[in-house]
Amino acid sequence: MARNGGGCSEYQRHSRRELLKVGALGFMGLTMADVLSAEAVAASAQRRGKSCIVVWLNGGPPAMDLWDLKPEAPAEVRGEFRPIKTNVPGIEICEYLPSVARQMDKIALIRSIFHRNGCHDIGPTVMQSGFRPLTVLPGGIELPIADYPSYQTTISVVQGSQDLFPHVTIPNTPRGASTGYLGPRYNPFEVAGDPNNANFAVRDLAPPRGVSDARLDRRRALLQAVDNHFRQADETLEARTVDRFHERAYAVTSSSQARAAFDLKQEPDALRDEYGRTTIGQSCLMARRLVEAGVRCVTVNNDGWDTHEKNFEQLKTKLLPNLDKAFAALVKDLHQRGLLHNTLVLCMGEFSRTPVINTTAGRDHWADCISVALAGGGIPGGVVVGASDKTCAYPVEDPLDPARLAATVYHHMGIPGDTRLIDISGRPMPVLPRPVAPIEALV
Repeated sequence: MARNGGGCSEYQRHSRRELLKVGALGFMGLTMADVLSAEAVAASAQRRGKSCIVVWLNGGPPAMDLWDLKPEAPAEVRGEFRPIKTNVPGIEICEYLPSVARQMDKIALIRSIFHRNGCHDIGPTVMQSGFRPLTVLPGGIELPIADYPSYQTTISVVQGSQDLFPHVTIPNTPRGASTGYLGPRYNPFEVAGDPNNANFAVRDLAPPRGVSDARLDRRRALLQAVDNHFRQADETLEARTVDRFHERAYAVTSSSQARAAFDLKQEPDALRDEYGRTTIGQSCLMARRLVEAGVRCVTVNNDGWDTHEKNFEQLKTKLLPNLDKAFAALVKDLHQRGLLHNTLVLCMGEFSRTPVINTTAGRDHWADCISVALAGGGIPGGVVVGASDKTCAYPVEDPLDPARLAATVYHHMGIPGDTRLIDISGRPMPVLPRPVAPIEALV
């Protein structure tokens, strides 16, 4: 319950004969995945594709201390924090998120997701793909949990990107943001540096010192000549992956617009301050610049949320103030620039944390009731979906499987739920574990 304050996809329309014909393109370094991706990009070019930003709170943020406080619960459950009103009547969140509270009219909260996999090796994939361990797909296919691609990978493959990398991770790639069965050719571009550092520079973004653009072009031509000579004898996945990365790297280093997208020095100091001079703050600002420049997906990885000890001290002194500035500024900035409608933003982690505070003033892993914040991309703001019980232990209204969240993400990104992608073995694979509808209140 929400509160305010079928047909065949284009990827399946290929006969066995067509699949065999595509195999003949192997000598050109093309695969079925390339062809299908190109078709999807061409189709989506007729409509303005959306972008997606995932603010990933790595380690598992406690729902009862951020989005779903329980002020009437016993002291060993409710902890130190108190709820505050937001700009939407009837919706309250943590007192250490005052800036987010002022943007709540643009934000939706889900308070009833569950998956019961309280493990850092499984939870991230479940939450970023909708798949659970031991999912049996049509045809009896059963894959390890790590083989399922994340939303970000699927979106970047289907929607594509011009000039820039389709998926960028800042400052690094979290668990669960995997390419899964699509293989390493779709690995994200990892910034591999803290945008808040004074000497920050994106690796491999600029040509080596003393190498002009003309000289870079000559190097590229020579590399292609050598590659073409050996390509006929080496059509391995690794070879195609390296080739794809070469092309991407050249596109970025040869594009002044692409290089500028990563340059935070072009932003006014006042705006950088509003996001916060922190890793998550400057990462969110970079995410906004990247989607503005045409990147399809950006994942901001924010570490530190595995608060087994001193949960409240860590939250109130660092984690929550930094998140408050960064997430609120991102939503506000996208809105003011007219980008929020076409940019879906998710703020979440792999699970929540235990309702009862442990003996070291911390909270442990808990995957039976999880909260997620969403904004933009067509998501209605000022909405709460679902409800938890009096200790934030279990959903009591609208219990939602992560597959429903995945279906909602794909719906807003213009990807039909019955879409199939071709894995590295040539098999058509679903983007959802089973037919599920998007969350009604969010479409």
